[in-house]
Amino acid sequence: MSTEQPEDDRYAAEEAVIERELTEAQFVEFNEYCGFLAHYGARIWELARRHDNPEIAHRHLMKYSDDFLESFNE
Repeated sequence: MSTEQPEDDRYAAEEAVIERELTEAQFVEFNEYCGFLAHYGARIWELARRHDNPEIAHRHLMKYSDDFLESFNE
């Protein structure tokens, strides 16, 4: 029996954090929002380090956050 999780589930906790943080950031002042986004890449690395392969996790989470922001702003 494999202990690997499907990719959808593997990053679910981090995706929920990203959704919450990016949604909350939409309600701050513009300058604060720009600063938040400027440093959010470091936050993505912090979340990615929870995984056995942080480089792959980082790529997935960066794409997820970019896609989430794009859909949020449509």
